[in-house]
Amino acid sequence: MIDNIPWFCVVKSAFYILPVWMVYLWLDTILTPLAAFFLILFFNALTIRHIVVTNRVRRGFREKSKDPEIESRRKSIILLLAISGSFILLWILISICQISVQFTENQFYQSDYNDPFTIMEQTGFMLQRLSSCTNTVIYAVAQTKFRDELKNIIKYPFTRMIKIGSVQPLYRGILFLLFNILLKTKFSICPGGTVASRAVNRFGETQREM
Repeated sequence: MIDNIPWFCVVKSAFYILPVWMVYLWLDTILTPLAAFFLILFFNALTIRHIVVTNRVRRGFREKSKDPEIESRRKSIILLLAISGSFILLWILISICQISVQFTENQFYQSDYNDPFTIMEQTGFMLQRLSSCTNTVIYAVAQTKFRDELKNIIKYPFTRMIKIGSVQPLYRGILFLLFNILLKTKFSICPGGTVASRAVNRFGETQREM
């Protein structure tokens, strides 16, 4: 709402009647995200099954000794299920809205925000957008190495400034040495060495006071 003028898309009633648009809506609903849901669940099942079978074989060789590799794989399964589950949960509401439009009289992008379907649709859109940033949070919670690297990124500018501050006296010393050599070189070329020597002495005294 800008200057009391609503800005949004308006879907014409022909969208729900014309066969071409009906086919498009069904394809859009099936491909995004129902097909993605199916592929996520299918490949997750294959991955977990492969990990479980491999773990059984490793336990057979190592008997009862604790295997860090098995523990790492268990954490990987948890991380995989968390990422996949969050994606499905955050997309499920807008998917229900897309399917319900096909069988009910509800329509997309209505301006009546007191209507239950419109509230559910707008909530579904917000959750759908939220799914683009949840993986970072999940990695931060589940992966210790990821948390350590994230801390290093946050601390890097401060540690860099501290490091530069600690070598600042070294830079001053090098600058003083170069300045001294440059002025002494000029003594043999041009007169006025007394003034230049005073400048060198003044610069040296300043460095010693620092």
